[in-house]
Amino acid sequence: MLFEKQKGTSETPKAQLASSNLYFFLKYPTLSVMKKGKIMPTQRDVARIAGVSSASVSRFITDPGNVRAETAQRVKKAIAESGYKVDQSARILRTGRSYHVGILLPGIGPFYWEILQGIQDHLTRSGYFSTIFYTRDIDSSIHNTREKLSNFLNNKLIEGVIFFPLLNTEVDAGILKHLRQLHENLVIADREMEDCSLDQIYIDNGQAGGAAADALLAEGHERMLFIHGKKDSYAAVKRCEGFLARLREAGVPWSEERIIHGDYTSETSYLLARRCLPSLPPFTGVFAVNDATAIGFLRAAREYGLRCPQDFSLIGFDNNREFTPYMDPPLSTFQQPLNELGHIAAMRIIKQIEGDLSPGHTVLRANFVRRESLGSIP
Repeated sequence: MLFEKQKGTSETPKAQLASSNLYFFLKYPTLSVMKKGKIMPTQRDVARIAGVSSASVSRFITDPGNVRAETAQRVKKAIAESGYKVDQSARILRTGRSYHVGILLPGIGPFYWEILQGIQDHLTRSGYFSTIFYTRDIDSSIHNTREKLSNFLNNKLIEGVIFFPLLNTEVDAGILKHLRQLHENLVIADREMEDCSLDQIYIDNGQAGGAAADALLAEGHERMLFIHGKKDSYAAVKRCEGFLARLREAGVPWSEERIIHGDYTSETSYLLARRCLPSLPPFTGVFAVNDATAIGFLRAAREYGLRCPQDFSLIGFDNNREFTPYMDPPLSTFQQPLNELGHIAAMRIIKQIEGDLSPGHTVLRANFVRRESLGSIP
């Protein structure tokens, strides 16, 4: 028999042949592209296997949502069966396009993860991919990423850049200046810029700070604290400005001793609060720049003998859903539309790459999420 099982093997020759290039070549004799002894299927081969046009395959690869469901399923099956892989080098040479977006982030964490999810979702659906570059060292003892930033920005394959400035420092100003020299396609995310010619999208942190003050004032609180982030952080400065502006409007007295300067981390907030609590002026309401900071303060206050919300109310920022609803007490906080911010940033950079250079200016609002950590004045 032609396909008789061989001795000492668990597969018949047919099964062995089916897993080989020869079997695939015999099954699809029109496939003629070979490289290093392996069959390299082309889009035309995929089209023949799927029984569709090459244009349909090309549309599916660029934007799967732009192809009828039945056609998409056939192309997807043909790609899997043939082992076809997009040759990015050939694609770039043929079209002069790389469909490659650079993303400059200052760090990692849940805040950026949610934004990146929105960015990547929109880029992928539109046939683009991205490379992430960290503008600040995650661990300076391991590497210095900033030294490699110029090489990243000089990459001619990057068609556009989404930049997340973090601090009001010369570092971010220098990066922005370098970016503008190299890339006309640029979107600034999570930061308001004075230059109106820049395409930008950000959260209205000042409005959110004012809303936090309103929530505490509505419960009768007038003696308050603000737990700051890094002094140069744009978001922290704006939240503080909005918070204090609303207190001034309400005629609530304020002094600098009511601000605890942290760095966005729960550990620093905890250590600072432990040190400061004995000397802080009396307070009944606390607005923390983010949820992590609120957690650190809450633990230190509890060790000091204060209860939330019986002795003081606490509001955070970010609504990290992994822990804020499950804290004791559950934390009142602000939910930022981070996924939406990511989607809009990706949409804007693609528009620029494809020729629409008119700058956009989008301001999003954070929504207050009330939970048990906010109560009436004791």
